Amino acid sequence: MSTRASLAGERLLHGAIIPEKYVRCLWYDQRHFLKKGVRSRDGGHIRIVSPGTWNTGRGPDFLGGVFRLGRRGTVCGDVEVHRRRHDWQSHAHRRDPAFGGVRLHVFLLDDRNGDRCTNYSGGPVTEICLRGQTRRGIGNAARAIDPRRYPYHAGGARGRCGAAARSGGGERLARFLRSAGKARLHEKAVCAGALACRHGGEQALYRLILETLGYSARKGAFIRLARCLPWKTLRLIARQAPERQRQAAIEAALLGAAGLIPATTSQGWDADSVRAWRRTARTWEALKIAHGLDELPPGIWHGAAQRPANSPPRRIAGISVLFARCVAKGLWREMMSGCAGGDSRVLETRMEDLLSDGSGSYWDARCAWGGVKLRSSLSLIGREHRIKIIANVLLPVLCSKGRRDAAHAIFGVLPAVEPDSRVKTMITRLVGGGAPFPRRWGMAAQQGMLHLHRHFCAKDKTGCLRCPLPELIARFPLDSLTDDIQALYITGRK
Repeated sequence: MSTRASLAGERLLHGAIIPEKYVRCLWYDQRHFLKKGVRSRDGGHIRIVSPGTWNTGRGPDFLGGVFRLGRRGTVCGDVEVHRRRHDWQSHAHRRDPAFGGVRLHVFLLDDRNGDRCTNYSGGPVTEICLRGQTRRGIGNAARAIDPRRYPYHAGGARGRCGAAARSGGGERLARFLRSAGKARLHEKAVCAGALACRHGGEQALYRLILETLGYSARKGAFIRLARCLPWKTLRLIARQAPERQRQAAIEAALLGAAGLIPATTSQGWDADSVRAWRRTARTWEALKIAHGLDELPPGIWHGAAQRPANSPPRRIAGISVLFARCVAKGLWREMMSGCAGGDSRVLETRMEDLLSDGSGSYWDARCAWGGVKLRSSLSLIGREHRIKIIANVLLPVLCSKGRRDAAHAIFGVLPAVEPDSRVKTMITRLVGGGAPFPRRWGMAAQQGMLHLHRHFCAKDKTGCLRCPLPELIARFPLDSLTDDIQALYITGRK
């Protein structure tokens, strides 16, 4: 442990208030810190099968926990951790839909309040007070924790699949992950084809592009935006605008339909912000009346943690450049122009050209309305997100159109991007805590990790004890099956 962590532990040991992050670590690494015979607040015996997956975004602290409550049987649900019991009420979790799946409330200090704990849907929430249930005293346990090691370096992050993954060497694991990535690509192709059948090819492509802008926290909001302002209407708006003003018209329409144009300015805004708001608001009001448009409630964008540069208005401004350039030919023809072969570099270059800065937007150097102007402009849609659009949108659509070989050729050589929390979780379970994702494995392996997380880790209700993934890895065929059959094998459809 580092000197800084040791000093923090000393302060905790000598009576300072223990921060919630330490309580969260105690719960996550319970095999090291908690007694075996844990009891609920009402005195009932409780067996923790899985503490859940550490949530790095908005919502409960842990997702998908599993515990057994005597005769009540196995309970699956999210877990929320606090320092004090009454924090559940003071943080208003009972009124927050994001906490509707919480089934277990863990805390350190019991205020002895007799109120019954319920979640958003009114369901009962089992409660555990950790005081007196640690193997050592709370202060000693906190002293042993270095919070910087959590969640990816801690012992509780490892899974049974790690031993099977390491037994065959790194290249064998990489091949397994790439096959899992192809399985994910095939699933996305099926979904893209179904969307095209229901809504038409261009609307399906438009929705998928918007969906990729939202990450996991805001995918639903961007999908709703695609329904609220369909591609057919947006294309008509752009065609009716002068060519030099197309991008601005599309940006105003998307921001307005998303409910992301404030009703009024604020006193702290500078002159540029006021002018940009006035111009955008006037354009939106005119479009709203002319086309009978609705707007989403702005609250659907709130709450999720994000980097300021990835704010929804910036994402919308960036993708408006692409949409403006696809008005004449349509999305698919324009985006795939000159990309008939299986060369990923050609497709990357094409996406870079279509998403390069257009006529200039207020959002090039801003992260929020009235926000401080950045010293230099930031790319609205960077290279890594362009690669994500290729992997999650263009290649699945290409597959659904019968161009599987070309899609596979591009998919196999797409470079890796910065791993998200799910990929970091999987690399910890498969390789070991603290191991970085090997960039040479490529985007296909990263997509494979997302596939495994969704189909195995997120669905496992046994705390890894009966998860079939280790056996699948151990039996993975090296040469006897084709790539397509291997991809099906990984999802259990042999």
